[in-house]
Amino acid sequence: MRLNGRKKRVEKKYVILTVIVGVCIAIGIMSLIVRDDRQLSFVEKGIKDVVIKVEYVLYTPVRLVTNKIENYKDMKRIYQKYKDVDIKESKATLLEEENKELQNSLKQLKDALDLKTLITDYDEINATVINRNIGNWYNTLTIDKGSKSGIKTDMIVITKSGLIGKVIKTTYYTSEVKLITTSDLNNKISVGITTDTTVTYGLLSGYDINSKQLIVSDIVDNTTIKVGDKVATSGLSELFPKGIIVGVVSKIETDEFGISKRVKVTPSADFNNLQYVTVLKGHESLW
Repeated sequence: MRLNGRKKRVEKKYVILTVIVGVCIAIGIMSLIVRDDRQLSFVEKGIKDVVIKVEYVLYTPVRLVTNKIENYKDMKRIYQKYKDVDIKESKATLLEEENKELQNSLKQLKDALDLKTLITDYDEINATVINRNIGNWYNTLTIDKGSKSGIKTDMIVITKSGLIGKVIKTTYYTSEVKLITTSDLNNKISVGITTDTTVTYGLLSGYDINSKQLIVSDIVDNTTIKVGDKVATSGLSELFPKGIIVGVVSKIETDEFGISKRVKVTPSADFNNLQYVTVLKGHESLW
């Protein structure tokens, strides 16, 4: 039984081999025929048609696989190019944002250094904001200079754009600054509003967090105030510098009693983007 099984397998192998050899011989004959310019006989034409059909059947799967491989390679090349472009665009965007942030930091630092040309009667200490609590964003911030640098409580803090607050606490290396946007109503600053004809005075007494506007109340006279008038520190106190810009008038209204004017002021300083500030050394305010 085993011998018969082996014999059948050998016979099948010979049959397959014979078919393959026959096909190869036929293909060889056809190649010779194709290269010959003479007219083909009926038998030759039949053989040629059969060989072509066999070639088509044999090579169709090969062509399909080859095409699939080439398509896959093309897709892979396209994906890699897209990935490279995407990475380059991402890097370019990141570098652009980093450049904007760097330019902004350099501008603020330059503004802080340029303050020496604006306030010549005061010693300035330039400092960097190192901490600002999100939950206390409009009330306080911390800077990297303290008593070691000569900073004391009640010294005022400014940027080139204008007034931002005063020092309320110091350590040897840091200081805490209370901002003029604080919700603490006990902090009031005497300010002057410059109109077309004169300067009228009031108190910077609050901050509307919804409209992001400072509030000036207790205006002392009926001088006509209009939108765009400048608001600055009044200098009515000897210890508080005169003329430090606070902002510009954005809205005029009456107080809740309908008796006196109250104006809203757009701050000149950007309180959402404070990185570098200046402390006016040796001059304490009264607020």
